[in-house]
Amino acid sequence: MKKLLLGLLLGTSTLHAAENLKFTGTLLDPPACVINDDKTIEIDFSKVAIDKIDGSNYMQTVMFNAVCSQVPKGSGLELKITISGTATDFDPAAIETDVDGLGIKLLQNGKSFTIGQTLTINPLAMPLIQAVPVKESGASLQEGAFEAWATLQLEFQ
Repeated sequence: MKKLLLGLLLGTSTLHAAENLKFTGTLLDPPACVINDDKTIEIDFSKVAIDKIDGSNYMQTVMFNAVCSQVPKGSGLELKITISGTATDFDPAAIETDVDGLGIKLLQNGKSFTIGQTLTINPLAMPLIQAVPVKESGASLQEGAFEAWATLQLEFQ
């Protein structure tokens, strides 16, 4: 009996396998872009009639230039554009202003540009960015100055 038990114990073995893993890659330093010569892009809507704010009146083109370093061929990097800031509660494509119920809606090539959204663009043809005042439905705006802030970012990813 002892021989049989010893034979059973010696005859059972655990099977396992192991293999090494190798990780490789190439580090890239993405090219830099300079927007508007590192100067603030200012859009002055001047005098805006409260009852004329409809999402199309007072539309302005956001004029900017961008200079980006050359992308190494085969890098797989794409140019991305993002506009960040605080979106209004009533329109995800509108930047909040310092006046309740008033926002500045952004459009990219004629389509709503959601705040914080990242889009891939062609570095040789910058998109048309437009801004237009919008108001929350039912908002009662008062006369006075307004301002809003956002950040335009270009980066290779």
